[in-house]
Amino acid sequence: MPRMLQPRPFEPRKAILVSLVLLAFFAYTYTRKPPPRQWHWQGQTMGTTYSVKVIDRDHRINPDTYQDWQQDLDELLAGLNRQMSTYLADSEISQFNRWASLQPFPVSEAFITVTRAALQLAEATGGALDPTLDPLIELWGFGSRGPTREPSPEAIAAARENTGYRQITVEGHALRKSRPDVHINVNAIAKGYGADAVLDAFVAQGYSNIFVEIGGEVACQGNNLSGNPWRIGVDIPRPDLPPGEQFAAIIHLDQGGVATSGDYRNFFEDASGALRSHILNPASGMPAQSDLAAVTVVADSCMIADGMATALFVMGSEQAMAWLDQHEGIEAMLQLHTAEKNQFTIRQTPGFGRYLSPATD
Repeated sequence: MPRMLQPRPFEPRKAILVSLVLLAFFAYTYTRKPPPRQWHWQGQTMGTTYSVKVIDRDHRINPDTYQDWQQDLDELLAGLNRQMSTYLADSEISQFNRWASLQPFPVSEAFITVTRAALQLAEATGGALDPTLDPLIELWGFGSRGPTREPSPEAIAAARENTGYRQITVEGHALRKSRPDVHINVNAIAKGYGADAVLDAFVAQGYSNIFVEIGGEVACQGNNLSGNPWRIGVDIPRPDLPPGEQFAAIIHLDQGGVATSGDYRNFFEDASGALRSHILNPASGMPAQSDLAAVTVVADSCMIADGMATALFVMGSEQAMAWLDQHEGIEAMLQLHTAEKNQFTIRQTPGFGRYLSPATD
């Protein structure tokens, strides 16, 4: 006769333990905080594009607040355009450039901030960055009036008469020019300022993991969705490659700004085949020509990085490295032309290496 299976005796301690484990599992499942989410905004501004990423760890953003932020971003950047775009006839900068009086011209706080920073950088770099080059920018065809290639030496000399950063002063909330025909152009740092302004807007609302890019210039803070510093690719300065196609390096940054200036995006070739970059040398009134193909700068703010990338490019590699050796707080990577087309060598400040990871990362 087969033996009957006997039920196991009830063990209260085991039952309680199993119940507690199940209770803990369900409590964890239903009460744990959802993982962070990344929100991404994009749009057009300053003649280029912008991209903003924010890591929302507290789940404060929803589809409605996302749309509110989109509107706020567009309005913020449009406001900066209305202040500092030379392409808008009624912008503050265009009105100032038409101002024939030598009396102070009141402007907005943002415009004052950018102009003051440009003048300070001009002084610090010996005039390598100069916000009064608008007549020359227009003359060479890189401004609002479109192409006017190969100006004559006489035209360049005449335009230079109305340039020179010391001909502009900041007086409280106003700008003053020393000659009626002095014009300013702050495009060399305006995108950087815009990136900083967008980042500050999110910081003011309590967010701490933010990435802002305007036309390739970056301001960032904190970490990406993976919990690592934000990654910024540095393009190889080849005009035949679209942005982001091939990187010379990848920067990892959790605080500050990154900007690159070079001769490989906005340029034309003259009758002899020489490349003419949109970056002008204030000392000559001509497109800057040196051994440099591109300069990438890391600084505390994107505005400073933006302006310094332009100034260092104008200097050329030897003068740029000498300047960097004497000034703290600015780290840079220089990509130099070689005898072989589309091949470059790299020089960098000692502190720049701490931001780098291999381009294949």
